[in-house]
Amino acid sequence: MEKILEEKEENIKVVVNTLKKGGVVIVPTDTVYGLISGGFNDRSKEKIYEIKKRDYKKMLIGFVDTIEKAEKYIEIDRQFIKEKWPGSTTIIGKSKIEIPFLTSDEKKIGLRIPDNKFLLDVLKNFEIIASTSANISGEKTPSCLSEISDEVKNKVDLIINGGKTEGKESTIWDVSFSPPKLVRGKVIFVCEGNSCRSPMAEYFLKNFLKEKNVKIEVNSAGTGITSWGKISDKTLEVMKKVGIEIKNFVSKPLNFQMLKESDLIFVMEKEQKEKILSIIPKEENKIFVLDVPDPAGKELFHYEEIRDIIKEKVKNIVLKRMAI
Repeated sequence: MEKILEEKEENIKVVVNTLKKGGVVIVPTDTVYGLISGGFNDRSKEKIYEIKKRDYKKMLIGFVDTIEKAEKYIEIDRQFIKEKWPGSTTIIGKSKIEIPFLTSDEKKIGLRIPDNKFLLDVLKNFEIIASTSANISGEKTPSCLSEISDEVKNKVDLIINGGKTEGKESTIWDVSFSPPKLVRGKVIFVCEGNSCRSPMAEYFLKNFLKEKNVKIEVNSAGTGITSWGKISDKTLEVMKKVGIEIKNFVSKPLNFQMLKESDLIFVMEKEQKEKILSIIPKEENKIFVLDVPDPAGKELFHYEEIRDIIKEKVKNIVLKRMAI
């Protein structure tokens, strides 16, 4: 049997049989290329750790093909995940069953229903499959076979070639908290001109996250501008007073792509929320109003007051939506 096969229907049985015999397979997903094994085969899961040189303290992710299967393993918030599955969102929940290499010390399991037909057809034959990205730990996650090292390819039992994938790791939410907390993903702050309030919020959050071991990307933009521009001098001055240098920041207009890719959107006023909902009307649940007035055109002390308000809002509202 050839070791590299195409992502075609006739090869589904080959993957299924390889996994049932305890093998490890490289497959394309809707995010990146992954290593998969049977979810209850401890030896094949150990093999994944050996291939990746992965720390055994880092759990693997479980793939399932239905919410009903997911509910066998974790407590599910159906309302929260109804628009996220199938797709590039991993849900961490309190485990109902302990599965070696999937259940963490905190008694949690991370699960995902991938939006990939080939993989979903494979998953129909299993209760759960264990997965992680097909790379040596610490190296770039691969979006195609050519980005996977020979060291990894040579140690697996089968490789499925599905061409180029999206190349972005899944967003991760921990639903063991109420409300759910973001573990890995994107946050954006939005105001009118992206020259004072939203840049302040962006850099306060970046500053708070700097010492944390998290993969949360932070950005900001403005609803009332159409081109990139200069940040307010007063913003630069008041932020510098608290030890945050943002002189290289450039104001940028908000666009559809930013909104769709963001997992949490924090706006300064209700007006920005309304504008955003006119662009992405079905995603109100990820937009939050901070209620911060605009200091534009006012004296420096107003900027200082707003700066301090934003710092507290980021600390007491924004950070509480993140698992840090």
